Amino acid sequence: MSKKKARWRKLDNAAKLYSAASNKKDTRVFRFYCELKEEVNPDVLQEALNQTIEIFPTFLMVLRKGLFWHYLEPCNLRPIVKEEYKEPCSRLYIKDKKTLLFEVTYYKKRINFEVFHVLTDGTGATEFLKELVKNYLTERGYGDRAREFTVSSATVELAAAALGCEGARIAKSLSFKVEDKPIIIVVAGDAKVDNSRYKAQFHTKAKMLTHEEAHELIGHDVGGVCPFALPEDVKVYLDVSMKRFETVFPAAGSSNSAVEMTCDELERYASNFAAWVDVCKGWRPEEQG
Repeated sequence: MSKKKARWRKLDNAAKLYSAASNKKDTRVFRFYCELKEEVNPDVLQEALNQTIEIFPTFLMVLRKGLFWHYLEPCNLRPIVKEEYKEPCSRLYIKDKKTLLFEVTYYKKRINFEVFHVLTDGTGATEFLKELVKNYLTERGYGDRAREFTVSSATVELAAAALGCEGARIAKSLSFKVEDKPIIIVVAGDAKVDNSRYKAQFHTKAKMLTHEEAHELIGHDVGGVCPFALPEDVKVYLDVSMKRFETVFPAAGSSNSAVEMTCDELERYASNFAAWVDVCKGWRPEEQG
């Protein structure tokens, strides 16, 4: 006779502390969010959430209190998308009340994901939000544009091999400092920054960010630097070397991803777009050896 599999899930030591210490003032809830370039469609977001929860079924849990400890128990509750209606990181766990331990809301162009720390950590929350946003963009018709690879696409050569396209169509995001502020210039894969053109445009010598500075100031690691999801003080410039192509492939925030976009779309969706510039060499026909 086979043993009946337990449906409840034991908390790890950290989760035990979070469940015991949670209260109105210290909710132990944290938030990740994604800012889009257009208003969120709640019906599409709900469908995306339905798809996402199929990938993360262990998120359908409620916190219960046993005789000696708290534990997680599967439930039949389903998450419902709501317009943001309360302060960020408000309580999700209420003693003796059967509620989900996460919530998806939206406000204008922002998708919010809040979760009680007992349910998952930052890594798990990041993966959930990535899947949610991917499903949302797919439902909006952008899904076939984004590519995620099982191999690295951190360089032009690697990205071109992963995509099966010419290297010139890889849109490189180069990070520099201008007047002690970070900027990004997106250029074609076969283009190189021309120091004289750069100085004429920005009135200073080209000085690229170090790996450490890119991580700290841009928010992306080298190999995954892209013109999306940037801090507000990071301006994005697009180089005319890309205008030869109908579509190009900038990175999508990691060293194994890319997204196919027209130049008009890149201008529209890049964070903090500033201007088109002409600061590169090596890509014009007359410059070819």
